[in-house]
Amino acid sequence: MTGIQKFTSKESKNFKILLNGVDDIALMACPAGWNATLSEPLDNEAILTVTAPEALTTLTRATASNSTDISILANSGKFSTILKLQVEVIAEEPVEPAIDYLSIYQKGETLFTIGDGAGAIEINSTNFPVSQEIDLSETDQTLEKTILAPSQPTIYFLSGEHILNITMDGDQAMNGKKVVFISKSATEKPNLNFSGTGGIRLQQNSSIVFKNVTIENLSMGNYSSTGNAHNVWIGDCNINAPAKSILALTGTNAPLGGINSLYFKNNYIDMSKFPDKSSIFNIGSLITTDVTNVSIENNIWYKKGTLLQGSIYTSNAKGTTKNISFSNNTIINYAGNSSNSLAAAYLVMTNVENVSIKNNIGYSDDNVTDGFSNSGSSFYIIANIDPMPSISIADNIVYGLNPDLTNKWKWNTYGWKTNASTKVNQEGETNGIITRYSKNPFAIPGGFDSGNFTPIPELAGKGANLK
Repeated sequence: MTGIQKFTSKESKNFKILLNGVDDIALMACPAGWNATLSEPLDNEAILTVTAPEALTTLTRATASNSTDISILANSGKFSTILKLQVEVIAEEPVEPAIDYLSIYQKGETLFTIGDGAGAIEINSTNFPVSQEIDLSETDQTLEKTILAPSQPTIYFLSGEHILNITMDGDQAMNGKKVVFISKSATEKPNLNFSGTGGIRLQQNSSIVFKNVTIENLSMGNYSSTGNAHNVWIGDCNINAPAKSILALTGTNAPLGGINSLYFKNNYIDMSKFPDKSSIFNIGSLITTDVTNVSIENNIWYKKGTLLQGSIYTSNAKGTTKNISFSNNTIINYAGNSSNSLAAAYLVMTNVENVSIKNNIGYSDDNVTDGFSNSGSSFYIIANIDPMPSISIADNIVYGLNPDLTNKWKWNTYGWKTNASTKVNQEGETNGIITRYSKNPFAIPGGFDSGNFTPIPELAGKGANLK
């Protein structure tokens, strides 16, 4: 047996020892904490059984050291030799216990907090006194849209591999209602499907939360209202093939309320059915209220195959987006553009105060060129200059968009309708262009079908990191 034999904590292994010409053998030495036994010889063979100690730390091997060598004395006539087996126990990565959200809730502890400042809400049994478990382990279940408008703030705990269908045969208003959909355990993402043509209508003081679930056909809008919905909070979810905007506050009856905060973090979005030249989140021109905080962070946006173009957050509202953070997103084959039919970028805003765009990775296949104008893909468009917004854009990585064409397919910090006073270059760049990275930014450039978008080691901290 050659080389170091590696063991995990408390692992046992058997090694066959051939005894041709050997009269007898004996175990001479074993490292501290290890256990080794020799079987009685049979048919010129003996079995050495070795059991490793508990791996509290990684043990350091020292060559020819009694602390890491198992030694066996073999005698043949008047000759003897010592056989050595080098062993090492490997400290395993600690396994974190699965988070049981239901147990945390039942203990009266806070699961997490949504919103900002005075509008922040702790998700616990005090603020959400009603809960309902929905077991999807045996079969699909169908519930009426009225579960979106309970009499008291309610948490729905989902579990199982089947689907919860919520029948949206018409719009469902959420005036003042507060609802959470969350998996019972963090180890699974149960399926939640909004079936039908209706949508969720946010109204004053309402909040809706999705945590650790798989969502299909989610559509949120608004009714006439003078106040904002408090929070739209979507985290740690899989968003399956949205066919229209997830949030569209674009009603035609003024006055219209908007939202106080939009939180969209740690999600995987399949963009395969999303319509071209659309926006995921759309705040319409009739909205007169301010959006306090928008966080779009650590998400993977994936369009397989041909390029898609459009926006992620668009606000043409009369109100102001106070703060927006767009960071650590990985965006695959989805460009901030719209063939110049309208101004488009990943972020499009009429009125905004503070903008941070950092550590994103934008990627497109080099050989796909359909549907694009000369402007390529842009990170933002800002139309306002009063008040003058604060803009920070740094450390974004881009790749693709056919770099061989001199005047086409560029990656831009700002789009073509950006006010001249709000044109800001990425740190280290000039003329609104972001230089294409020198090589493919992903460790498995051809493995996108598996959903693996892990950046190469030198780009650690860039793009999304979804566990």
